[in-house]
Amino acid sequence: MSGARARIETNTGFVETREPTNFGGGYSSVISYLQSDVKTIFSTFRAFAALKTNGRVIVWGVSGFGGDSSSVISSLQSGVKTIFSTVGAFAALKINGKVITWGNPTRGGDSSLVVSYLQSGVKTIVSTGGAFAALQINGKVITWGDGVRGGDASRVVSDLQSGVKTIFSTNEAFAALKINGKVITWGSPDFGGNSSNVIVYLQSGVKNIFSTDGAFAALKINGKVITWGNPSYGGDSSNVSEFLRNGVIQIEAIGNSKFRATKSDGSQIQWP
Repeated sequence: MSGARARIETNTGFVETREPTNFGGGYSSVISYLQSDVKTIFSTFRAFAALKTNGRVIVWGVSGFGGDSSSVISSLQSGVKTIFSTVGAFAALKINGKVITWGNPTRGGDSSLVVSYLQSGVKTIVSTGGAFAALQINGKVITWGDGVRGGDASRVVSDLQSGVKTIFSTNEAFAALKINGKVITWGSPDFGGNSSNVIVYLQSGVKNIFSTDGAFAALKINGKVITWGNPSYGGDSSNVSEFLRNGVIQIEAIGNSKFRATKSDGSQIQWP
């Protein structure tokens, strides 16, 4: 996702980046904090966030892409478990289940409208290019960010109040798999946010969901595969539908735009 790259030395946790400053490579102002004990690095398109072993977060890069965390810096000094990102914002999940966000407001950096739901109890976060979806321990989903890219789930909010098991995403849409095997989708219609054409098959019995940059593929308990989203990214499997009616045991995304299904007899089907 990032226009720059950063590397961590395995033995010391030292961070090194050599990319241009305008792509997040300039880290001279924080270099003293990156000499050791960096556990993982996360990125937006033009900024980085380093998670240290003590739970502290260090950020650098272009401020409009998450390179400036001064507004929430006191909350990033310790206790951060992991970090998630869109193209322009970060969301830090703390050990206590609290979420801290910063970066481009229209890409998920501003969570003020839902902040009361992000104080505790968040289990994990999933992102598109412009929005976040937080899954709480109680199975409720909270969204914020670019409304078109999944930040606005008002159309399906009643289905996201409880019982959600896992969330998946494309670049601009989300798909929630509920404990009862039902699938709920929202976000950009062209990237999998609209599953109305296959909704009858997504009411129950879905075992798992897979995604490319623009489409979803649901694997049902009976081995049937259901796809929707952008045809160029695997949303249209009509050409191979006869092979996907049963017997599929696994699906994987190939690159950013293709799916490959493996059947119980060992045969494989790829589309589009």
